[in-house]
Amino acid sequence: MSYVSPDLGEDFSARVIFMLDGPIPLRWATTHEFSTNVGGSSANIDAFVATLLNFHQMLLLEPYQIEKIVVSTLAVDGSPYDPLTFKVYEEGVFGTRAIPGTDPYMLEACLLITRVVSSGRNGHILLRGMLGEGDISSSGGRVALADLSAIQTEVATALGDSALDAYMAPALPEDVQLYTIRPGLLDNDERPISNFLPKRLTTKKLNNKYFDRA
Repeated sequence: MSYVSPDLGEDFSARVIFMLDGPIPLRWATTHEFSTNVGGSSANIDAFVATLLNFHQMLLLEPYQIEKIVVSTLAVDGSPYDPLTFKVYEEGVFGTRAIPGTDPYMLEACLLITRVVSSGRNGHILLRGMLGEGDISSSGGRVALADLSAIQTEVATALGDSALDAYMAPALPEDVQLYTIRPGLLDNDERPISNFLPKRLTTKKLNNKYFDRA
């Protein structure tokens, strides 16, 4: 298994690492899974990563940045590590979404997005760092998204403008395609993703452990 020369049907993860800079930087991450349908070259993966970067940049508020993206095979890490199984893309780019309202909303608040698949359980993404105070409403002490349909439209627009939707079903990419992947004993279970659909507001603590394995 190799990033440098991927085989037909080889599975990978792409870990997008975000950061709020400061005396002690605060980091969080979102992970995507993809496969090389017909094998190919690392250049095809590079093009996919550029598209993934654009998508997340459009949905990230201006104060936050995408520090790097780490692509790796799903092979178990060896000792010593194999440098051919992963690549670190140093990015350091800020989000481009203007802050709705006066300030960003608290970072513990995430947009829950469903990874839509044709069968079985849908996967989820918790998108942190997207929401501003203007995206939130409060009624009876309960907070929620002020306009879910507007958020759904914005995510759909980001998918199209970044061309990330070209890596989803029913499109038939020449090489890289987004999947939900469940490791198996003999072969992994791969289900193609057809859409990212925003569902609701949710919260997730910030004090999860972060390990930079690159």
